[in-house]
Amino acid sequence: MRQHTENLFRSFKGKFIKIKTISNATYEGRVVDVTNDHVGLETAEKNSPQVYVFFSAIESVSVSDEQG
Repeated sequence: MRQHTENLFRSFKGKFIKIKTISNATYEGRVVDVTNDHVGLETAEKNSPQVYVFFSAIESVSVSDEQG
């Protein structure tokens, strides 16, 4: 199952996404890194660190070509 999730996020690489987690947190950013267990997002704020979200924590994902 993780391989399917990894492939899905690889297809989103470079696109702006919004992730909602099972803890009800929301993360937004451009997909810059994908491994076998997490996705890395580059946020819109300057000088902000990258955010890494584990696949097991993700509830839903929405994708947009433009930063919103």
